[in-house]
Amino acid sequence: MILVGALLGAVQMSAGAPEIILFTWLILGLMAASQFIFNRTPRRAILWRLPAIVVLVVGLTAAQLLPFFDLLAHSQRSQGFANADWAMPETGWANLLVPLFHTYQNRQGVFFQYGQYWTSSYYLGIGVLALSLFALVRVHERRVWFLGGVTALGLILALGDQGHLYNWLRSAFPQFGFMRYPIKFVVLAVFSIPLLSAFAIRRYQQLSPEESRAAWRVTVGLVACLLALSGGIIWFGHQYPLVEEQWSVTWRSGLSRAGFLVAILAVLYSLRFLPRKQSQVLARLCLLLLVAFDLLTHAPRQNPTIPRAALEPGMLELKQLKPHPQHGESRAMITPDADMKLRYSNSSKPLTDYICSRLGLFSNCNLLEEIPKLNGFYSLYLREAGEITSLIYTWTNGPLPALYDFLGVSQITRPGEYFEWTNRPSFMPLVTTGQKAAFADDPTTLAILTQTNFNPRATVYLPLDAKSQIAVTNPTDARIVRSNFSAQQAEIVVEANQPSLVVIAQAFYHPWQAYVDGRSQKIWRANYGFQAVPVPRGQHTVRLAYEDKQFRRGSVISVAALLFCVLGLVIGRIRRSSSKPNP
Repeated sequence: MILVGALLGAVQMSAGAPEIILFTWLILGLMAASQFIFNRTPRRAILWRLPAIVVLVVGLTAAQLLPFFDLLAHSQRSQGFANADWAMPETGWANLLVPLFHTYQNRQGVFFQYGQYWTSSYYLGIGVLALSLFALVRVHERRVWFLGGVTALGLILALGDQGHLYNWLRSAFPQFGFMRYPIKFVVLAVFSIPLLSAFAIRRYQQLSPEESRAAWRVTVGLVACLLALSGGIIWFGHQYPLVEEQWSVTWRSGLSRAGFLVAILAVLYSLRFLPRKQSQVLARLCLLLLVAFDLLTHAPRQNPTIPRAALEPGMLELKQLKPHPQHGESRAMITPDADMKLRYSNSSKPLTDYICSRLGLFSNCNLLEEIPKLNGFYSLYLREAGEITSLIYTWTNGPLPALYDFLGVSQITRPGEYFEWTNRPSFMPLVTTGQKAAFADDPTTLAILTQTNFNPRATVYLPLDAKSQIAVTNPTDARIVRSNFSAQQAEIVVEANQPSLVVIAQAFYHPWQAYVDGRSQKIWRANYGFQAVPVPRGQHTVRLAYEDKQFRRGSVISVAALLFCVLGLVIGRIRRSSSKPNP
């Protein structure tokens, strides 16, 4: 079982979101601590089984974890990265009873809470919520209390700074700052509440005739309280509506959920008086259907869909992007104004909205067209290159044409348009040479990139520690003969009449290695977040190769851990087969 648990844990570690992985191991750790404290399982077994599973999971996923942690260490995320944006509103708990309370409807028909856009709904069903409350009141088991504590913890942390605990944790544990969006903590409640309702169902099935009356008095009392709270929420929505909130939506949402709650209670109660097995089965099926319809009908469809053909590569012909930017040659750039329009403006028709985004190369739509672009949408960005991109998209003093030239922007959104493009003939190739070296600290370099006298054709800025090793302090007579780029390497042929610098407008990251005529050469961080390679006089071949040593080490560890698990499963199966008595 340990090996099977490790394999399942590795699957989640490889495919799950970091926060969900953290929540999983947090719950497992707390459960193990509870078992250890109350001695429900031999303590010696707990002390070695859980650590063994953790070690195996880490080993199996090392090929992914080691490069990820390396990227995280060089990314824009730090201990001070998190904030309380996108927290559950102060009234957010009310949405567990009236899902559309204090929400607004966007143009595509989806309802959102104000200031929280990570999820459009965390409603679990009012019947499920009632059952979970019954479990907390009537099922006296440590597991139930544990799940209740997890639920409360998740709902409080989801409030962000308004719940106070989130702010305290960020201060007490700086590592907490790598996470963002407190609303994600609602996942803990989403996990725990259905399990609590399952404990309640089991308890109902175990009730003796003597216990039944008391249990149902508690149930009716809980349902009455929930109905009263729903009525209070509807009244509050009428008295204190938010901008764009429609009270008709609120009261319909509340009354319909109340109807489901009463129906679920009636079916659950009828199970006491149905003697025939067939009738019991039909009633239980009806109960499941009511829970399902409660969830399916609590709001309009959460994820608007578009035809698959809209995602096909080459479906759209971007005629105005001529010539098309090519990998290793140039890039397209969506302007800050167009980026904001496409981000916050949408059409009532999802297909139209997506076509506009794709024509404008918004977010990561450029990947479908195989067009390199200046920015994209990712969880992690390399720190220095990401700061330059962020600077471009937050700069309010007009365009930065010299910086655009250095970054190889050959196509840019036409002024005042969403997805019309215009050519920039002044763009520089992504590989250049002949610039003189200047040396400055990071804040100075970043400021220089925004100045009108910044001239990337004549000067490249290197960090101060390069001053003692780079002697190219004047423009040089050099040219790029040819350059070829692929996903993980580039080959550049340079001809220089004197020692020069080859400047590559590619993000600086330490796994990139440079070789000049086969000999290793240091890559310097150029223009704050990019690359520069010194070359001697003459014609030389510069090869850039992406060599991720962390991935290689992790792969060796993962293969070894996988072989260990497979071998353990085979040996275990052989032992079980040999221990069976012969017929």
